[in-house]
Amino acid sequence: MGWQLPNKNENVILIVPPTFWVEAKVLLYSHKLFAYPFLIHRLFDWLSSISKTATLIDCLRDKKTRLLPAGPRTAGPHSARPLPVACWYIGLLRADLIEKLRAAGKPDQVWITSTFTFDQEGIVDVIKLVREVYPDVPIILGGTYPSFFPEAAKRMGADHVHAGLIRQAEDHMGTSIDTSGLAMASRGCPNACSFCGFHMVENLKFMHPVDRILAEVDRLIADDISLIVPYFSNIFAGRHARAAEQLFQALGERDVSFLLWTGLEITAVTPKRARLLRRAGCLDILVPLQTLNPAILAEWGRRGSTATYRDAVAMFKDAGFDNEQIGTDVLIGHPDQSLEEVIRSLCFVWSQGVSPLLLTYTSVPGSKDEKKWTHRIAGIPIESRHPFLFPLADPTYPASDFRQLFVLSRVLPEHIETALGYLDPDSPVPGMIERGLNEFGFDIPQRSIGADLPSKLVDRTTAFLSFSWELVLTLLELGSTAAALPLVDRCERVPVCESRYLEVPRLFFEANEVDAAVRTLQFTAKWLPPSKRTQVLEILGNSDETVASRFLAAVPIVTRALDAWGHSREASAWQQLLPGYDKAVSS
Repeated sequence: MGWQLPNKNENVILIVPPTFWVEAKVLLYSHKLFAYPFLIHRLFDWLSSISKTATLIDCLRDKKTRLLPAGPRTAGPHSARPLPVACWYIGLLRADLIEKLRAAGKPDQVWITSTFTFDQEGIVDVIKLVREVYPDVPIILGGTYPSFFPEAAKRMGADHVHAGLIRQAEDHMGTSIDTSGLAMASRGCPNACSFCGFHMVENLKFMHPVDRILAEVDRLIADDISLIVPYFSNIFAGRHARAAEQLFQALGERDVSFLLWTGLEITAVTPKRARLLRRAGCLDILVPLQTLNPAILAEWGRRGSTATYRDAVAMFKDAGFDNEQIGTDVLIGHPDQSLEEVIRSLCFVWSQGVSPLLLTYTSVPGSKDEKKWTHRIAGIPIESRHPFLFPLADPTYPASDFRQLFVLSRVLPEHIETALGYLDPDSPVPGMIERGLNEFGFDIPQRSIGADLPSKLVDRTTAFLSFSWELVLTLLELGSTAAALPLVDRCERVPVCESRYLEVPRLFFEANEVDAAVRTLQFTAKWLPPSKRTQVLEILGNSDETVASRFLAAVPIVTRALDAWGHSREASAWQQLLPGYDKAVSS
């Protein structure tokens, strides 16, 4: 008897398994969340709508999630000098997961999803544990791992393995987490690049009608969502390009901000489309480059050139995107790339006034690259093909040189000199960067940070030299208020969608820099639910009261908003400002 979707008489448990992460934990952007929580919540919402009850056990985001050492892994396994790096277990302890399974009650089905191919250890452990607690309950395994390795997934112990998307779930248009939401727009990419697995995970290709997408956006706005991700696999691609233009034209008429988690081809950028994205409230944009190596680009079938890239960047700047709102992905760790070639690509991006985002390479199963590099891949277990371990990188350089480059991910051109100070002076990397900058005529003035920063920058989860809110928060936490003040204006141009950045105005106030506190609170107010945001902005815009009293009058609203959205720690910190309210007003 084959597997069937649950029905209104059945109960389902959806589990996100633990993962294992190496120490260079660099997010796509410091101000972006991973897309997976939204996609998981959307799947859970859909399961809740078709079954009697659904329970989500997210081992990565639960309150009891633990970060524990899991022994070393090897970076650059083919390198002349491999480098042992720390690996971390991120998930629930065995006892906590058992407790949650039993608390949910015996289900009719258990679904286990997977977000990364190197999650196989966590997947196997969860399947075994579910078998112990509910031995006769069917287990369904889906997500990234079985989409890439269907045969291996079948040997992991689940009763049914599902590769790719579930078509019935695609009619569920969106979901929300806190004050951010996702509105599903399209699935599937017309390309099949060897460095990208979307064409395997998203095995369906379609775009929802524009009116349905807009209806979902309006529903999210009505639910007090202040930041929305319109989800595309590849925006302006193929036959849906015109519909995407119509969508962003309509989004420009709505009072909401947007982040784009989407592929974008530089050949698809036009002045009209750049203006549409800006007017729609898009907070940032990623202009792809990958590499300056024409042979790699030709082998992948990537269209465009350095001239096309320059033109695309210029179009976005002309449309009103600031340098700090534009990023470019640069490939690192491809077998045909030398370290010097990667650095040349970084320097070229900096010369255009843009910050690079390092895109770590590992070949996609079944791709041309996978076949080409069979001799290097053989013997490397799946869990060791973590991109940040550079499993296929050029072996002529020590793995430590590749890992150093993470210091430079998302660094603005104005901060290169500061960032270089965190590199190993005995490594060839600083010299290569100097040569690359000279080659491309780099002439961007450097900004002084004016404070000592943490020495082990590579161990941080954000490249804060490029992200104004992160840098200002770090400086304030270090007690360097004077160094943070000149950066306040830069914060206005960068999106805010993490509650911890509300610490910036609070810390400014505690340092008696009330003007800076008011201004940064005005910038961060867009993060709040629209109903609260309006109240805060009205208070802060009232020029009839003192600056301090305006700030403190907004504190109760901010506190209630944070508490309502489940950010109790931040709400508690803001609540501590209230005892000083009367004193501030009277002064």
